Amino acid sequence: MKIQSCHKSQDCNEENPAELDKMFQSKFDGEKVFADWVTDEFSLPYGKLLNYVHMGYLSEYEKTKLIIVNSGRIVSIKDFENIVYDKKRLSRFDYKKWHRKIFRILNRKINWDNLPTDEEDWWFEDVELTITKEGETKIKIPEVLDEKYEKEVSRVLSHLKWEIVKRFGEPYEDKLYFEVVFDFKTKRIVDDILKTSD
Repeated sequence: MKIQSCHKSQDCNEENPAELDKMFQSKFDGEKVFADWVTDEFSLPYGKLLNYVHMGYLSEYEKTKLIIVNSGRIVSIKDFENIVYDKKRLSRFDYKKWHRKIFRILNRKINWDNLPTDEEDWWFEDVELTITKEGETKIKIPEVLDEKYEKEVSRVLSHLKWEIVKRFGEPYEDKLYFEVVFDFKTKRIVDDILKTSD
């Protein structure tokens, strides 16, 4: 770690080496400083990048190293696996793959007789898919006008299994969102986002 000098005799910038003797005085032993004021936890993600998030440090990696420091001393180092890989389950991090699979299943298994017929021959719903801690699927349509839509989509998709993901060893619940367009004229489920129905 590089410390830039912010002593009042110098400007704080990369060209000025840190004057550790002036900054830390008796804590400086001639080479380094023992940071006995630090008591904290440091989370260091590593391994394969699972999910890139363009915001701070929210991106998810397959492993995490947790370093616990008390009064400048490392008291514990723990390694955590953040994902339980399973080829038989869907990965929530592969957006195009799970999205296409969901619409293929909807088109193959939707029973149109279980849905109300819209006077315009089409209908759309915003679907909220919850992945439970166990990797199970729960379906909700928050602003549904006819519960038949939610009931039928849930019947078709509730069997889906997802890879389990964790934070510091604990599985967590996640939510996915997508729009479903019911085309009653062609008897197809259309995805406006990926422009596909199969």
